[in-house]
Amino acid sequence: MPSQSLLIMGSPDGWLRAFTATNGALIWERHIGHSFSDRALACAGETLFACAVDQPLFSVRLTDGAKLWEAPEPSGIPSVMANEAVVVVQAGFGAQAFRPQDGAHLWDYTAQLTVKPMVHLLAVGIEQAYILNLDVPIPLPPPVAIPPDLTADERKERLRIPSRPSRLLTFAFSASDGALRWQTNTVALPADDGASSLVERDGVVYTCGEGLHALNAATGETIWAQMDVPRYPVASYSMLTTSSTLLFFITEQHLGAYSRATGALVWSIKGLRLLPDSTYSTRYSQMVVMDDVLYVGHVASNPSGFHLEARDCLTGALLRRWPEQDEVEEADVAWRFQGASGMLYVPTWEGLFAIDAATLKMRWKIPQDSPTPAFLAIPRID
Repeated sequence: MPSQSLLIMGSPDGWLRAFTATNGALIWERHIGHSFSDRALACAGETLFACAVDQPLFSVRLTDGAKLWEAPEPSGIPSVMANEAVVVVQAGFGAQAFRPQDGAHLWDYTAQLTVKPMVHLLAVGIEQAYILNLDVPIPLPPPVAIPPDLTADERKERLRIPSRPSRLLTFAFSASDGALRWQTNTVALPADDGASSLVERDGVVYTCGEGLHALNAATGETIWAQMDVPRYPVASYSMLTTSSTLLFFITEQHLGAYSRATGALVWSIKGLRLLPDSTYSTRYSQMVVMDDVLYVGHVASNPSGFHLEARDCLTGALLRRWPEQDEVEEADVAWRFQGASGMLYVPTWEGLFAIDAATLKMRWKIPQDSPTPAFLAIPRID
């Protein structure tokens, strides 16, 4: 990681730019000539990996933007993730892995085409890459007969949708050679540009789908399962993130903190009406953890609204919010915020705001012609 915190942005008009976190000063820029999609950037060490739409994956030096290598295979609309051992780019129905140091090709994955093929790169761990694939459709269970003499609670219990195998399969592939290690059906669809529905930390893989699960990263065996969360539907685009001891989970109106060791619920909050005249319940979306504080987006619709909340990781108590009063109107854009090294970056239709995480006060702003640039917050080396 670099000696100072950086913000990297890839614009729809084909520019790749690096800014300092302290004041937004431009450090370097490189014209690529092709647009960047939401998850087109990743970093490992002193190297940035990027992949423009329908272009090959390439790497540049973080300090000055100098190009290091370019992979031979072009991509579609890419998603890129990397660590010191492997960089993986997923586009279309497959994924490709490369060696970070020189771009040497390591392995390929191509999904079997089903009725509705779908592939998502969920995470790149220490030794494995996790890729979700849509499995063959599973038929609905037969209708349930309800006796007329049941109480309301008994009728509700009879109508509860039974547990069924998921249509979504997630594969754990060896990062070095692409060999399949194990697979699971406990993972929901991830958000396009937010926290993943699967995270790996300290040899454990945490997933959300039908409940929450902790799996042994090496074998895929279940360590614990927490089903005392909203079972059906655990919405697509649910998200997970972790602190040193807790697993944080959001799905629509539910925000909860769970013990990483046991899966026990520590605290939970339900979304409320964000705006006085809103006719819809709010939802939580996107999470960043820094310095024992959970930063979470709070989104409303009809009318649209967004604000950023800072909550105590251990208790869930609200510490502060941004903006303090008025809402940011572009909820569909602002929820994509990121953070690193004490800074939060919130995109809107008028620009990208840099927010001091300790105070939730704006430090600087980069005007934007487009509300959906690819951007990546890179922490400094302490």
